[in-house]
Amino acid sequence: DYLDGGYHMVIGKSRRKGYSFKNAAICANAFNTIRNSQVIIGAADKKFLYPKGTMGMASNVLNFINKHTAWRKTRDYVDKQDHKKASFKKFVEGTPVESGYMSEMFALTFKDNPDAARGKDAVEVFFEESGAFGTPGLLKDLYSASEDCVKAGAIKTGMITIFGTSGDMEGGTADYADMFQRPQAFDLLPFRNIWDEDSKD
Repeated sequence: DYLDGGYHMVIGKSRRKGYSFKNAAICANAFNTIRNSQVIIGAADKKFLYPKGTMGMASNVLNFINKHTAWRKTRDYVDKQDHKKASFKKFVEGTPVESGYMSEMFALTFKDNPDAARGKDAVEVFFEESGAFGTPGLLKDLYSASEDCVKAGAIKTGMITIFGTSGDMEGGTADYADMFQRPQAFDLLPFRNIWDEDSKD
């Protein structure tokens, strides 16, 4: 019933399963293969993003590709810890002009600003460590505010992935758990529950 596409994703996992590496690979792939695209990696705290979080890992993937493959993308104009852009300086009759693939990757912290992603047009949005947002209601507000980043009118043009492990059940995890247990209410891909007794729906 739900294989027609157009859903976002919420994932519950245990620790040390390599999800940050997997997500970093997805982000680097979009950056390298989708021209003019934007990828957003968001978290409550920058420690989940860099230097050793998903943004840091995605940067390592981009550097590896640049060093060892023919698919390199220079980052002459923007190559910061929290923002990468695939572009280079081209001279037209002696005037420098920004040119290139123009894909971008952003690392955003949402702890005090659920609107941080507003105005962007993303193909991928990841919410890192979603159980650690702390303030009740913040994750839902963030999700709602970010939905316009992956839409063109009524059509979805990108995907939001919410993932992490459980944290403070009275804080951020309350939103995360509710979204996980009631996916259809949030336009998230639902799955038949075959793991918990008497909980198939």
